[in-house]
Amino acid sequence: MDKMKILALALACGIVVGLGFMAIGWGAQFGWGEDFVDVMGTVYPGYAVGWIGGLIGGLWGFFDTFIVVGLIAWLYALMGGNK
Repeated sequence: MDKMKILALALACGIVVGLGFMAIGWGAQFGWGEDFVDVMGTVYPGYAVGWIGGLIGGLWGFFDTFIVVGLIAWLYALMGGNK
């Protein structure tokens, strides 16, 4: 796995999770997923029910997932997982 594929995987996963966090934060205004937002808000400061809280959660979800998936993919490639 070359660097570009690692970057693409991390970026794609980060976007998906970030959009999911944002959608749940926004949907919680209508009673959908409030418990999830409350629990994740203890881990990610600023993530709360509402438009701004959803955007903050989306950014947290994107960056956290981007870093973790990127590291996992890089370690996988480093250990010869592409053979």
